[in-house]
Amino acid sequence: MRPGCRGSPATSGSEEITLHNWLGRVDVNDGVRAGVTTAESQELRALRWRNLLLEQGNEILRRAAAFNA
Repeated sequence: MRPGCRGSPATSGSEEITLHNWLGRVDVNDGVRAGVTTAESQELRALRWRNLLLEQGNEILRRAAAFNA
């Protein structure tokens, strides 16, 4: 254990916060607490990425059409 730390090394400082966040995430995923599940978050991230790629493609097509007009 580091000097000045209280409790066990596995549950002190940032490790305690991480553990708390993980347990909160499990509760959301299990439907115990309200919130966005991990699966929903991953799907939303993938959809936002796809939307970005489609917007970039549309911008390229718009510029090509303007160049050829």
